[in-house]
Amino acid sequence: FEFLLNRSSYTFRNITLYLAWFINTNFEFSNSALLSDYNSKRFSSELDLFLPILNGNNLELYFGYLFKSGNYEYINNFVPIGFSTNNSDKQFRFTASYYQPLIFLEWQTPIIPLFIEYIYLKPFIDYSIGWSKNINQYEMDTINSIGVQLSTKNILFYRYTFDMGINIYKKSISKNIEYNPFIRFNL
Repeated sequence: FEFLLNRSSYTFRNITLYLAWFINTNFEFSNSALLSDYNSKRFSSELDLFLPILNGNNLELYFGYLFKSGNYEYINNFVPIGFSTNNSDKQFRFTASYYQPLIFLEWQTPIIPLFIEYIYLKPFIDYSIGWSKNINQYEMDTINSIGVQLSTKNILFYRYTFDMGINIYKKSISKNIEYNPFIRFNL
C-alpha cells in the first residue's frame, strides 16, 4: 500500500500544475592558520525555478553564480551542457528549458524492481559567462550550448528516483552536433 501511494503521489505531482523553487548556497574556505596547505575560498549560489505552463509541462529557469580564489577545483554545475570546465575566477550560468512529458508508461522491468514512469522531452538553451581579473583588466569567456534532452523518469527499488537519457546539443565553440548519455539520481 505504501509503495502504491508513493508512486501515485509522485505521478500526480508530475502531471498537475505546480510551482517550485530551490535555492542552494555554499561557502567554503581554507586557511593556513587552520593548518591547511593553501589559502583559498569558494562561494556558490544556485536558484532553480519551475513555472507551470500546461498540465505536466514546466518552464525551468536556472541561475548559478560561482566565485573562487586559490586552489579550489572547479565545479561542473556552472558550465553549460557539453563543457567540462571554464577555470574562470567568477562564473555565471543561465539555463532555460521546457519540460514536456511525452508518454506515460508505468512499465515494470521483469528482473529488478525498476519502474519506468514516463518519457519526457526537454529542449534547452544553456549560457555561461566566466571572467577573471588579469592585471587591472577583466578577461571574459562566453560559452553556450543549445539542444534537446530525451529522457525517462524511473523509480528503482520502489524508492529511488533517477533520470536516464541522452543530450543532443550544439556547442558554441565546435559548431558540431554532439550527444552524451547520462544518468542522474535524485537523492
